[in-house]
Amino acid sequence: MEATVFADSSDISPYLGYVVQANASDLFLTVGAPPSVKIQGVMRPMNQPPLTSSAVKALAYSVVRPAQIPEFEPHAGMRSRNRL
Repeated sequence: MEATVFADSSDISPYLGYVVQANASDLFLTVGAPPSVKIQGVMRPMNQPPLTSSAVKALAYSVVRPAQIPEFEPHAGMRSRNRL
């Protein structure tokens, strides 16, 4: 399942659409790596360029409430689960 490169690195919608289309269980956004999905227990990189730190931050912050952002700012990592 190949996709075009997502133009807006701060819009998580195309990534979530891919998760649904691929019937994936998880989406992984890691600095310096292409976004990946887990399909039937297997990690698979998406056909996207490696993510920058600013892109990962923008994508992550797009799914949390503004009041939550300060909770994550001092931490090196953030895990979030959202139901589709």
